[in-house]
Amino acid sequence: MMNAAPDPATNDPLGYQRFALTESAYDLITSLTGIYARLSFSEEKSPEPDVAAIAEWNNRADHLQEIIHTNDWSDLAFLEQLISDLTAEYRANTSLESNGQTTNASANPRPVSAI
Repeated sequence: MMNAAPDPATNDPLGYQRFALTESAYDLITSLTGIYARLSFSEEKSPEPDVAAIAEWNNRADHLQEIIHTNDWSDLAFLEQLISDLTAEYRANTSLESNGQTTNASANPRPVSAI
């Protein structure tokens, strides 16, 4: 007799877990997209903008938007992994943004991507 993995839907008949995971993942993606937009904008306004860094910020924001449109949002395991990956990326980029490191093109690190 095989031991099958339990179906998460049977443990969550009202869908609260699915709702929480979906909203958390979506909120992280939109927050990171906003952070990358602000980093790109501040780099564009710097005295010597780093065009490569601006392109990387914009590409990462586009990639995050693709995640919204191309992935299966009903897969709870995927959502849990996405949240853990994006949380690390969010923390790294929030501290980067709050430190104001985009004001100097030579000190501008590249996007921190967890996925």
